[in-house]
This record gives sequence, C-alpha cells and structure tokens, in this order.
Amino acid sequence: MIHKLAKDLDNQKANKPVDLICSILALIPQIDHLNRWTKKRMKLIPDDIKAFLHFDDVVKMNERIKEKTAQLISNIESEVDKAKAIFEWVRDKIPHTKDVNREEVTCSSTEAFDHGTGICFAKSHVLASMMRSENIPCGFCYQIFNNPISTIPDSMALHGLNAIFLNSTKRWHRIDPRGNRHGINAKFSIKKESLAFPEMKFIDDCIYSKPLEQVVEGLQTATSISELWPVLPSVKIKNVQQKD
Repeated sequence: MIHKLAKDLDNQKANKPVDLICSILALIPQIDHLNRWTKKRMKLIPDDIKAFLHFDDVVKMNERIKEKTAQLISNIESEVDKAKAIFEWVRDKIPHTKDVNREEVTCSSTEAFDHGTGICFAKSHVLASMMRSENIPCGFCYQIFNNPISTIPDSMALHGLNAIFLNSTKRWHRIDPRGNRHGINAKFSIKKESLAFPEMKFIDDCIYSKPLEQVVEGLQTATSISELWPVLPSVKIKNVQQKD
C-alpha cells in the first residue's frame, strides 16, 4: 500500500486533500506492524547481550558441536549466511523426535546433537550452542498451544524456538528450527518471520538467555516421549500474556 500511495501521488490521483488524508490513515495499521517487526519491542532476560553468548549445563559446547559448526560455515563469509547455514542444518539434520517416531527424550544441546534427535526445546538448545560458538547472540522464545492430551489443569503447553541478534541488521530475529513436515514450513528470514507455527501466540515479548526452568525440568524428568507428551512443559493460563 505504501508503494501504491506513492504511485497515486505521482499520478496525481490523490490530488484532493481528503483523499490524501484517507490514504495516509489507511497506512497507519501497516506502518505500526512494520514498526513492531523492525523494533521487535523485545525484552532481554537478563538485559545483557553477553548473557546470550554463555554456555551452561543445557546450552553446552563440546568438540563435536564446535567442529560441525566450523565445517558448516568454513566457506561462508557473511554473518547472515553463517546463521542461515547453522539454522538450516539444525532444522533439517536433527529430526524432531515425534516426526520420526522415536521415544528418547533429549534436553541439553550435546544430548540432542549426539543422539541426533530432539523435540522443539532440545533443538533450540542445539541451535543456541552452535550460534554462540560463532559469537552470534542467541536466546529462547516460547509460544503456547492447547495440548489435547494434557493432564496439567488450567494450562497451555509451550513450544520453544530461538531468537538471534545479527550485527549486520542490528536487530533480533526469531527463527524456529523445529523441523519441517507437511503443513510446517519454517524458513530463515531476516525480512519477515517464517515460523513453524505462525498462528500460535507468544507467552510474552521476552528473549531468554536460558531455557525456562519448567522446560529443563520436564525434559530431564521424562523417560520417554510417550510419558512426556501429556505433561509437556506448560504455563498456567492466568500467567499468559499472549503476545503476537
């Protein structure tokens, strides 16, 4: 619509003041959406970008992950292309455990990497390790959905994904390495979000440097995917802010 307005002005189709005002007013929702996308209005937890480069007991680093990351980006120069290569490898080469009908539950980045599988949370942990190993700040975001087999009352299940900060764009970008299948087509994009579940609401506007406690506890406690699914890491409905 922005381009259309400019064209109309060039063609002098909006020569009446009232037409020009109406055209500008019609742009406001789109401009607001563009501003939200550009600024992201995200809160860092904690408010220290260095925290998004640290390793811990979940976002781990070992020689195997370090070597694979170095191999993936060995012939790549740009920061954006490096991030894309890492994202696509985690998305495509570490299958989502449910998609391949496996039962093991992985949590830390090294577990998921070594077993070659993980659900959304574990895959986000792998991505964080690989991004951070290349000095690309990487954190965690969470969406919510109704789990039809949940045994946790008054709750919404979580879906985990990542956000990365690129120096070349000076912005945070949310990306989802969950893995594609029929009906899911997440992509790496710095222009427009392309998530696995774009219809899902986010629990808040935050990017967390560490995975949420209930995520880690849930993955570390469960002994199988079948055991985990009815008690997927969740949040109480009353605590949900539901952000786009």
